[in-house]
Amino acid sequence: MRTSSYSAVLLLLLASIPQLSAQTYTIKSMPPQQVGKSVTVRIVEDKTRKSKILDVDGKASDLGKSKLEDLVFTETILDRDDTKKKVTKFVRVYEKAKITEAGKTRPLSYEGRTLVFERSKDGVFFIGVVGKPLADRSDLNELIVEENQVEVDQDTREKALFPSKPVAVGETWKLDLKLIAEQMKLDCDIKASQGEGKLVKVEMRGNSLIGVLEFTLKLAVMSFPDLKFLPALIVVGKITMEQAIDGSRSESKKSSTMTMKGLVSTESEGQKFKLDFDDLNLQSSGVSAEVDDAKSQKIPSVEMFGPPGTWIEYTSKEGQYSVLKPGTPKVTVKKDEKSGDETVTAVVALDNGQVSYTVAYYSAQKNDPKELLAAFRKQFGEGAKKVTDVKLNGVDGIEVVSETKTKGDIVITNTIQVFVIDDRVYQLMAMNSSAAKEKLEVRKFLDSFKLIKKKDDKK
Repeated sequence: MRTSSYSAVLLLLLASIPQLSAQTYTIKSMPPQQVGKSVTVRIVEDKTRKSKILDVDGKASDLGKSKLEDLVFTETILDRDDTKKKVTKFVRVYEKAKITEAGKTRPLSYEGRTLVFERSKDGVFFIGVVGKPLADRSDLNELIVEENQVEVDQDTREKALFPSKPVAVGETWKLDLKLIAEQMKLDCDIKASQGEGKLVKVEMRGNSLIGVLEFTLKLAVMSFPDLKFLPALIVVGKITMEQAIDGSRSESKKSSTMTMKGLVSTESEGQKFKLDFDDLNLQSSGVSAEVDDAKSQKIPSVEMFGPPGTWIEYTSKEGQYSVLKPGTPKVTVKKDEKSGDETVTAVVALDNGQVSYTVAYYSAQKNDPKELLAAFRKQFGEGAKKVTDVKLNGVDGIEVVSETKTKGDIVITNTIQVFVIDDRVYQLMAMNSSAAKEKLEVRKFLDSFKLIKKKDDKK
């Protein structure tokens, strides 16, 4: 009787204790970096490339080189488009930028330099270098291309990766593979693909709820641009993230492993061949807390460069003209001490100055336009390869093509156009060296030149 009484009391006590259920958490994105705030970013990325192209005879050619990048930089947001939820201008100070290829480590040309990133009206990022020009533009070109790769806004990222409802530690959820493929601009067989997220760990640090998230992904990629695969190329990824899941702070850590494997058949321009993919990409990164850094916000005017082949329209209100150029030009003003006249020059130089596009204008005072044009024809036309009459808005001008050879047998080609309009002389020049890697686009530059009328111009 005594035993049964004790048992009954114990059962009553247990029944009175509320049953504990697993705690769930709503996962939020980290807050976007604020304008005027700076963070320190560390990235180590190891790309091992063993992929090959196999021709019809089975002869193999490597698709690329393996390399290791080690970067440390301070990034400051200068401007943001809140309506589009995108950063439009930011600056980076690269404390460390090294690359290792074939066992040799070298600093990238922008190590120790300050770079300005600015988005154009078309949404393309251009990059400018503060101070003297870089010794090697190829590093900058790679960075420009990388910065203009797939960009995912925070809302889309959250919808694709995070669960739509609160989850407990250890709980998993399905990723939105269709949305992930769309954002990565990949043609995937969604039915043959898999993706899962998991909340691994949660803990309090100060006033923030820190979570460890794990994502696994397997994509069956059917094609890249202009290339269709048979069978599908398999891309497998695993990403681990540590961040504030309550959206309270910006610090984060991330590590990822991505592999591309598969022997696929494809065709390009009527040629059939096979691609043997075997790539491994390892990356680890960390972002510090935001700090105020007034010094990083004071950036001088710099010459901006876009992705190779990207041109923008440059407008000079003072010069009353617009023209297409492969980047934002560097503008200089030179004043004649005797006459007081100013010559304003806007130039974009590429390939370490081997290619350049220049527009210059200055006062023609009260000289006869016909006499001035005749003088220019004599000055530039002597020994020229070609001299042609051209017109701009009905105004006569000349175009002169000339070539000179340096001691090293390098040929410098200059194409110059001159117009005398009212009291102003305009000179356009496209210059190219035979040693240049960049392609000179003379007609694209010259034919885009347009005059802008003043609002009060009654002519």
